[in-house]
Amino acid sequence: SQRGVSEHRGNTLSQVVETHGVDYAVGDPIRIRQVLLNLIGNAIKFTRNGSITVEAVRLADGDLVEFRVTDTGIGIAAKDRERIFEDFVMLDSSFSRTVGGTGLGLAIVRRLVKAMDGEVGLDSTSGYGSSFWVRLPLPSPDADVPSARVVSRDVKQSSQSGPVRPMKILVVEDNEINRLIVRELLQGDGHAVDEALDGPEWPLRYQTWIKEHYFEAGNYLSLMNQVKGMDHNQMDAMAGVFDQLFTCINQARILTLVNQGTVGAEQINHNLSQLFKRELQSSGMGHAYHGAVIMVKRNDKSLNLFNGDTGVLIESAGGQLRAVFPVKTTYVAYSIHVIPDFSPAFAITVHKSQGSEFEHVMLPLPHDANHRLLSREILYTGVTRAKQSVLLLAPQAALQSAIQRKNHRHSGLRLWHEDEGES
Repeated sequence: SQRGVSEHRGNTLSQVVETHGVDYAVGDPIRIRQVLLNLIGNAIKFTRNGSITVEAVRLADGDLVEFRVTDTGIGIAAKDRERIFEDFVMLDSSFSRTVGGTGLGLAIVRRLVKAMDGEVGLDSTSGYGSSFWVRLPLPSPDADVPSARVVSRDVKQSSQSGPVRPMKILVVEDNEINRLIVRELLQGDGHAVDEALDGPEWPLRYQTWIKEHYFEAGNYLSLMNQVKGMDHNQMDAMAGVFDQLFTCINQARILTLVNQGTVGAEQINHNLSQLFKRELQSSGMGHAYHGAVIMVKRNDKSLNLFNGDTGVLIESAGGQLRAVFPVKTTYVAYSIHVIPDFSPAFAITVHKSQGSEFEHVMLPLPHDANHRLLSREILYTGVTRAKQSVLLLAPQAALQSAIQRKNHRHSGLRLWHEDEGES
């Protein structure tokens, strides 16, 4: 808690509340809480062996409530009082390196306060501490106010009507400050948050998607733990486990239009192979390739394996690496030294997916709106590979190009899209 952090730095943390008989107010409790967390955290960071006081006072001139966080820390010079609320401002670089931080805390406060039609400012003297104040219009519930939320003077009262179920949430936003604001608000409600940019950091999107279908819905790590170290002669006895493994493998696939580039199958497979390596090693599975999903690249009739067949690598007894494939009604394990050329297969091209169906498909399109493979037909082919859901990732221009580009043969596809960044 912030009180614990404050005490660890030798500070006392106290609060003063003056409601003048109005114990409730109408406002946005989530934003208010985040503003106070940032101001208190900032005071703790720059105060050592001192005191920090948090005040909430209803002013005499109507609906305004003033929140004030006062510390006895290092203070701020007059010339810096305006720019302290700008993005990435850290006034004393040597001190900032000691305490850490991004220089965004007060910038976030300013944005949140502005969103609530309030004001923010400070009174400070360098070397003698600071007092940050926020004034917000927070009328009493008795006032004639449109539907809004009530903030109680009881700081332990939940801002929600009931408990919030913690979730794993991916925040995709190009603006770093916006991502930080959303992340802190969501984490404040107990959610686990991953972040990604709309463009260059989009790998987090497919990593999160794969984790959801393999690790959470498919129980992949537990299944791989069960087959690790098995004797390849035990295939029949382990058939039930392999049934579950291949159900997991075949339920979700990333389909791409291209092999190369940011949204190409090779780059995606490389990143996901590293992800699986980390996840499997964290479960005590030491072999670097144990658990990798692979696809055969050429035919070998003697092994009854053909281009496009999907298998999984396992570390068998004695540390030998074998590839397990479903063959007709059973499973067969081959030494990796005898099987045809293969490649990772978490992502495959739409062309390679011919004849396959998956429960869930992620379909990223090239970012170049003029890419030669963007067409209505290939988009239709990728989408119809899915039986339950499709996550289509595309810049607006690329999607528009794919929809409008004519085909040499009729596909019957008609798509609706919204004029936003992605559809």
